[in-house]
Amino acid sequence: MKSNHPPEVSRATNDETGAALHGGARPGAGRKASKNPTKSGSIRLTQERWDKLRALGMEWLSNQIDAATLPESGRK
Repeated sequence: MKSNHPPEVSRATNDETGAALHGGARPGAGRKASKNPTKSGSIRLTQERWDKLRALGMEWLSNQIDAATLPESGRK
């Protein structure tokens, strides 16, 4: 008499744990760390201010931030 169950499929396993390797984290997988020291973020500006910032450029923005001094309390 034949079995109605499909034959068992062998899966690759992790040698250390014996766990099946299907999905999940793997050593060396994923996005590599960027060597760029900048961080991205978001700010809310009106469309007029976005246009002006875009026209002034990143060099202008960087110079303004570098030239600015923080108040003694650390924030305005």
